[in-house]
Amino acid sequence: MAQIPVRETHGEAAAASPAIEAATASPAIEAARPRRGVLALWRTTIGKKAVMAVTGLLFVAFLIVHAAGNLKAFVGAADFNPHARSAIEFTARRLRPGWLPSGAKKTRWDFLRARPTTHRVGRFLLVHASPRDPVREYVLATDGLLNPEKIEAIFRSFEGVCLMGHTHQPGIFRRDLRFEVPPASETSEAELPPGEQALVNVGSVGQPRDGDNRACFATLEETRVRWYRVPYDYTKTMDKIRGTQGLDEVLARRLAIGR
Repeated sequence: MAQIPVRETHGEAAAASPAIEAATASPAIEAARPRRGVLALWRTTIGKKAVMAVTGLLFVAFLIVHAAGNLKAFVGAADFNPHARSAIEFTARRLRPGWLPSGAKKTRWDFLRARPTTHRVGRFLLVHASPRDPVREYVLATDGLLNPEKIEAIFRSFEGVCLMGHTHQPGIFRRDLRFEVPPASETSEAELPPGEQALVNVGSVGQPRDGDNRACFATLEETRVRWYRVPYDYTKTMDKIRGTQGLDEVLARRLAIGR
């Protein structure tokens, strides 16, 4: 069954909505629906809920892993550039309970703090940043060429296929250390042969960093990953950033160019 890992939305509801709609209508999801012998079950409410539950589990797990990774990055914001650091500190102030927090705010904070920073489903490992440092390490597209020892060490730190984000640059590292960049088409895919290792960046639903201002997400099957590019009205997010005191103007401008 196809499953949907999605990069964290960074508060961009404008990007999340069209991405979710596209994911629901994707061929991978259609192909995952039961056929023939269980068609009667699929036509029932219980059957549909069962399919939605299974695909939703990995979706939610991936979002939680990324949320936990970003939350734990709050204590190490000095690792980031000034614009990213200011955004992290702004978000931390909004989320962190004060002296007399509401019950809902404290519950939300405690829930996020308690989330694991890694999650495994079969041969797939889900992380925010990298398998050896799930919160902070950047796995850059140029590392295979400029820092091959780093990528070799990362491959030694896990088994199977690792799904990650953090750099907001979709693509895949294989054991030859080359980073395969998916084409700029609306959909593209890569094979994940059984028994082979791979580092897969699923992209970013909002805040892209690869020069493409569309939202990017991926559907996952046992031996294949498929990326999707979905246009969204990023100007809505730009207006919200500009209307929020404490966020730098550059965070809005970069959405238009995807950098």
